[in-house]
Amino acid sequence: MMKEVKGVKGSAMAFISAIVVLSGIAAAGCTSSSEDQSAASEVVKLDLEEAVKGARLANLSKFASDIKYIPLETGTESQIDKVNEFRYSNGKIYMMVGELNENWILVFDENGNFLKKLHKSGRGPGEYIRLGDIAVLEDNTIALISINKMLAYNLENDSLVFETSFDKITEFSGNKRFKAIDASAYLGDGKYAVTTLTASNDSVPERNMLCLIDQESNILQSAELPPYRYVNFKVQDGMITLSKIVAMYMYDNSIHVPTASSDTIYRYDKSFGREMAYVMDYGQYKKYLLEEMNNKDIVYTKEILDIGGSTEFPVKENDAMLMLYMVYPSGIFGADLDWEGNKTMVIYDKADKEFYALKVDKHYNKVGFVNDIDKGAPFMPNFFCGNLMFDCIEAIDFIDYAEKSGSEEMKRVAATLNEESNPVLVMATLK
Repeated sequence: MMKEVKGVKGSAMAFISAIVVLSGIAAAGCTSSSEDQSAASEVVKLDLEEAVKGARLANLSKFASDIKYIPLETGTESQIDKVNEFRYSNGKIYMMVGELNENWILVFDENGNFLKKLHKSGRGPGEYIRLGDIAVLEDNTIALISINKMLAYNLENDSLVFETSFDKITEFSGNKRFKAIDASAYLGDGKYAVTTLTASNDSVPERNMLCLIDQESNILQSAELPPYRYVNFKVQDGMITLSKIVAMYMYDNSIHVPTASSDTIYRYDKSFGREMAYVMDYGQYKKYLLEEMNNKDIVYTKEILDIGGSTEFPVKENDAMLMLYMVYPSGIFGADLDWEGNKTMVIYDKADKEFYALKVDKHYNKVGFVNDIDKGAPFMPNFFCGNLMFDCIEAIDFIDYAEKSGSEEMKRVAATLNEESNPVLVMATLK
């Protein structure tokens, strides 16, 4: 059964990213249980053309009951450049920061006081490169998933709890050349879901796989996902081939995986049975989609319309909303939606069953929900954690927003900051 949603409201977030296509291994031996079971549940159809026509400014109070500003302590050990991943658990804030090949974990308390730095970057035992995900476990333990292995540390003494290679996932065919883990999600009870693209050989074609693994990287279940999408990108005078990452997220005890073509979000149950959850109708904008433009020399952020999944702005969903981060050719939707040239958010409001794009608040030049709770700056949730949503605002921007806002609390926090301060977390609680 398909339910069509035209036009207006909701929240969860997505962004498109790409990674250089790596050489990899071939897959053989995964048993797939991903038969399409779409008839089992109601499918929500999201009409993008109507959502753009119904673009609006939306009030945060529709979804949230309160808002809190958390300035993150600034120090030599706690300096934040870029937040790649975020978790909030038992009153503690966990952030994965750093660049592509150099990542570390910072821990703060619920008031932003710095507690801990975990930095084990390297290629040796007990070390990691290119982190992709973090999971907060029991007993003050944190698990880290990198492109080639999974590790866990006790944060009280930095001791290594376990370390396991992903060789069992990437050696299906006996070809031991490594293929990266693209996305991951912690399911609880020591189990994880990961996606990976396996390379082809003479007997096995390239496959995009979803695997359920334990902490020893044993494959418990697997399913074949829809295929990757590839595109050529201009880099100075040359071209490189990139693949679009297939992300995933956990919601309502199910794994949700957006397709690389950004037209469907599939839901996988505990037995890895698959059904469609959301289907995107692009209408007149379909001509701008990535798959329509394959085999062309294109400029990434100027010619592609995409609602995809990636590490920086993956798809987000909670009990109130589905939130999608959208990249598109500048100007095709009009100035009311253009934020920083070619980005915006689209929201599916589950209560009102409406789908809409968010207009730019020109006063702040920022996309997000109108903060009618305390008259602060627009609230753009970067992260969802249970019934909490978080916006992460650079200090220099927060100071500017506070000056423009009517929020006395924003102004109070801004007075404690300078341009070199760490970002401020803005936390909103769902009703």
